[in-house]
Amino acid sequence: MNNQTTEILTSIVNGMPLSRVEYLKDEYFAGTKLKELLNNEELVKTIDAFLQNDLNVLKTSKQTFMHRNTLLYRIEKIKKLVGLDIRHFEDALTMKILLELNKMEQKSM
Repeated sequence: MNNQTTEILTSIVNGMPLSRVEYLKDEYFAGTKLKELLNNEELVKTIDAFLQNDLNVLKTSKQTFMHRNTLLYRIEKIKKLVGLDIRHFEDALTMKILLELNKMEQKSM
């Protein structure tokens, strides 16, 4: 996602009260392993790179020096953990919002 999109999402997320952040995470990701995903630095970096490369597997694997199959394995792992297939735009957008919410939450601690 481009910088403008990221800035817009960040400004929206930063305007949310922390109680709303917790509610959204509990409401939509109860029963998933969201916390495990967000604590896995390797997966978070993979997601960030994939989003920055416009959901393009080849571009992401080249930029990160990661074999294409390794990248696809990680994307599948993400899908199993939280039920989002970040190869699809809507799920990728949801994931981007989640990452921004998590960053905001980390800053407040």
